[in-house]
Amino acid sequence: MTYVRQNDGSVRHIVDFGSSGGSTSPILAARLEDNGDLQVTVNQQQEVITYVLARGDGDSVRSMSSRRPNGDYYIRDGRFVSSGAPSPWMSRCR
Repeated sequence: MTYVRQNDGSVRHIVDFGSSGGSTSPILAARLEDNGDLQVTVNQQQEVITYVLARGDGDSVRSMSSRRPNGDYYIRDGRFVSSGAPSPWMSRCR
């Protein structure tokens, strides 16, 4: 997951899944929460998703929450709703 400022001043949310593809989506809103987490709202493949990202050691981040406007969660409290597995810590490959 990467956030890139475009020449026109907009910001894009880019997800690269390697050989299986990826996506690039416009950021609709972003704000820093009091606890240091970043809340980002993205128009992702024609669906608005709000992420809450926590910062870890070094450059790592983790999705603590991923929610649709109707209140349905993909990730809640750092766990995938579908499986209960924890969301992974991610860092930029160098």
